[in-house]
Amino acid sequence: MNGVPKELVLSEAQIAEALVEPVNQIIEAVKTALELTPPELSSDIVDKGIVMSGGGALLRHLDVVISQATGLPVFVAEEPALLRRPSAPARCSSISTRSATSCSSRNDLPRLS
Repeated sequence: MNGVPKELVLSEAQIAEALVEPVNQIIEAVKTALELTPPELSSDIVDKGIVMSGGGALLRHLDVVISQATGLPVFVAEEPALLRRPSAPARCSSISTRSATSCSSRNDLPRLS
C-alpha cells in the first residue's frame, strides 16, 4: 500500500457475498428486537410492518430479505438517509406497497412517561 487511491470494479455478486455476514447480523438483531418487544407494540408491528430508515435501508432488497426472515411486512422510508439517527425514529402516516411516506422525526410526538 503506497497511499495512492486505486479504482476497482466489483460485481454485484462480489458485493453481495461481502455483505452476507453483516446482513445476517442485521437479521438476528431485528429478530432479537422483535422478541424483546412488548406485546402491545408487537401487534402494531404485525399490523403495520417495519419501516427501515438510515443508510442501511439503501441496500437493495434488504427490505425483502428482512421480510422473508421475519414474516412481517417491511418498507423503506421515502428518504431513508434523512432518517438515520436512532434518537429520532421515523413516524409514518401512510405506507405504500414499497415505501413509507409522510415520515417525520419523533421530536413532534408527545412524550411518554
